[in-house]
Amino acid sequence: VMALDETAQIAALGYRDGHVQIRTTAQLQERIEAQREIPYIGHQGAVTSIVVSSARGLIASGGRDGVVRLWSLTSGAPTEPFMRHPDGPIHDVAISDDGQWVISAAETSAMAWATQDGELAVEFPINGSALAVYIAPDSSTVAVGDSAGNVFVAAIDESSPPRSARAQAGVTALAFGPNGERLASGDRSGRVQLWSPDDARALGSALVLPHAIRWLGFGADGDALIVQTDHWVHRLAIEPAGPVVAASWLVGVDVEEGVPTAPDGESLRLIGGRDLGLVDVEEISVLSAEDRIDLSAPQALNRDWIGVLGLAIDESAEVIDANR
Repeated sequence: VMALDETAQIAALGYRDGHVQIRTTAQLQERIEAQREIPYIGHQGAVTSIVVSSARGLIASGGRDGVVRLWSLTSGAPTEPFMRHPDGPIHDVAISDDGQWVISAAETSAMAWATQDGELAVEFPINGSALAVYIAPDSSTVAVGDSAGNVFVAAIDESSPPRSARAQAGVTALAFGPNGERLASGDRSGRVQLWSPDDARALGSALVLPHAIRWLGFGADGDALIVQTDHWVHRLAIEPAGPVVAASWLVGVDVEEGVPTAPDGESLRLIGGRDLGLVDVEEISVLSAEDRIDLSAPQALNRDWIGVLGLAIDESAEVIDANR
């Protein structure tokens, strides 16, 4: 599994044997091999989710073993707190902006832990499996999405009862806006919906895309939403009636997830390549028209797909690199 930090400069890579590796995106782009060293093992089995916060010098990882670990960004070693769910795998993890909390989503529960000592602060309600978690910019409000299609919004200090909303299908991605006034959810049916965190009320209509939502995030000013499906990145404009597609880009194979690059959020950096054996970083200028595809136009299907995909078919009907 892979994740980029909030500045898109540092990548955290989680491996099947339970260890974590830290690389800069510059090293990945320049194909600089990692130094060979004995890795620290943090999980019994595969790392199944990971997040990195360079501002707090922390990585949080979740494993197939149901364990949540924190790692030092400086040393690359796991820290002392050892947090365990009754059942694994851990589907998602998040670190609060103030560095005080790590939230984890697992098979039967979603939980908030104190990063200082690993103590459990609160267990959030879910129905089925918890698939996605996100912490609001104020570091006190958490959103949880589950496999039954529920979105829960709750305070870590339990000062108020959780608010709940109903999406169409299993919720796979969540994001709060920059000032926390909006919550966006994406689900397995391809629906993107905006909610009011205060009362879990739907804001406008849902946008339905043809593929399941893998990742989403707000632009720097909160007026646009960047959404990733299996092979596409869409920039959505947020209008009173709901989100609408403003532009779309075809992305590379096996892209894992992305993050808007700081400070202006005008470009999106994506990391991928897990199943191809070669970690790669891709960058898209999400506010420019370059390489944008208008999916509503008939000519969208008449693009130079050899150039877009970098693939061609030779005389023996084999798929080859177009540059060969």
